[in-house]
Amino acid sequence: MSASLGRAFASPVKSCGLDEIRGAVSWTTQGMAFDHHWMVVDEKSGRMVTQKSDPWMVLIAQRFRGGEVLLLCAPGMDEDCVIPLWPPVAEMKTRKVKLYKEDDAKYTVMDAGDAPARWLSAFFSQHGRTRPVRLVMRLPETQRR
Repeated sequence: MSASLGRAFASPVKSCGLDEIRGAVSWTTQGMAFDHHWMVVDEKSGRMVTQKSDPWMVLIAQRFRGGEVLLLCAPGMDEDCVIPLWPPVAEMKTRKVKLYKEDDAKYTVMDAGDAPARWLSAFFSQHGRTRPVRLVMRLPETQRR
C-alpha cells in the first residue's frame, strides 16, 4: 500500500492565512517544517494571540521566498514583513509566554525582533487591538498540540 500527498498547506505563523506548499515537503519530528514555527503573543501578558480572539488574523498572507525568508502581507499594509527562516538565534532575545489557556506553564521562546512586532502591531491596530504584539519563534523542544 502506498500513499501520496495531493496538496499541502502550512501556517508558519499560527492563526495567519495558509500557504500552499509547492514542491517537496520537508518533515521534522515536530511535523511539517516551519508549520506553526512562529506565533503572535501579547507583548505585555505573553499570551498567545489566535483567530479565536482575533479572527481577522486570517487576512495575513504568508509566502515562503527562496528558502530564505517568510513574507507576511496584509490588506492596508504598505510594505511586506520579511522574516528570515534562519535567524541568528544567538542575537535573539528569549521571552516567556503562555501558550495554552488550560496550562499555567510559561514557555521560553525566541523573540523575532522589533521590525516584525511593529508590522504586526500596526496591522492589529487597524482592527481595534490597541495592545502591542510580538512575533516569537518556538524552540525545537517546545511540544506542539
